[in-house]
Amino acid sequence: MDTGSLTVYYDGGCPLCSREIEHYRQKDTAGRLRLVDIAAPDFDARAAGVDAQAVNKLFHVRLPDGTLVTGLAAFIAIWDVLPGFGALARAARLPSAAAGPARPEPVAWPWQRGLL
Repeated sequence: MDTGSLTVYYDGGCPLCSREIEHYRQKDTAGRLRLVDIAAPDFDARAAGVDAQAVNKLFHVRLPDGTLVTGLAAFIAIWDVLPGFGALARAARLPSAAAGPARPEPVAWPWQRGLL
């Protein structure tokens, strides 16, 4: 993966989302994540190059090359660049993970269960 930053679009109005993003922010010691709150009054989906309805329904990340990924692929992109998440990224790439939900947000993440 390119060494540029990822743009992470998250819903700051969602308590679970905000907690997860804060966890990522703390782990992002290299400054690899550019966090964009889609609930902020000044957020402009069109200017950001994302569909306003889609970004409110599914987690989105823009890769350094400009590619927009969603759902599980978006989480994997984040996990790939943050320290301590490599095993989770590899596990999420397994065929059995790909057969799971495309929108993994409702899942209790490992750090919420005290595993990280």
